[in-house]
Amino acid sequence: MTELAVFGLGSAHGDDRLGWEVVQRLQALSLPGVELRAISVPSAGLLTQLMQYSHVILVDAVDCCAAAGSLFHYKEADIEQVESLQALSSHHIGLPELLQLARVLDLKLPPLDVFAVQIEDCQPMAPLSAAVEAAIPELICQICNTIRESSAEHV
Repeated sequence: MTELAVFGLGSAHGDDRLGWEVVQRLQALSLPGVELRAISVPSAGLLTQLMQYSHVILVDAVDCCAAAGSLFHYKEADIEQVESLQALSSHHIGLPELLQLARVLDLKLPPLDVFAVQIEDCQPMAPLSAAVEAAIPELICQICNTIRESSAEHV
């Protein structure tokens, strides 16, 4: 079992490509023992993928009426407590609903960290907005810190 995975959720549409872009930049850092995956459409099948790891970091673009480029980090315990997460993902698939489904099915999921950035624009095939692009270096720094902390816990 691979200890840690980073899943970048996204599409080719404007700021929704954030997760993919972060995974691509993390690949350039050569992080041993960390699996990096770009995922197009999160669904119930994501639960099966999550169960393959001891810790998963999810990266996604969100729309929660904050300033474009605002960065959010939610631990698993926070996810179901934050009402705005019900419709947070720009994919319109709620992570709280997926976690509830996992509980109903009695699935054992690993600890989760969700990193998200407020979108500005998700026009078809558009590039990342300047606000989301500017948030990426800090986002990668926070993800790398979480990876280090997780690695230290599994030593």
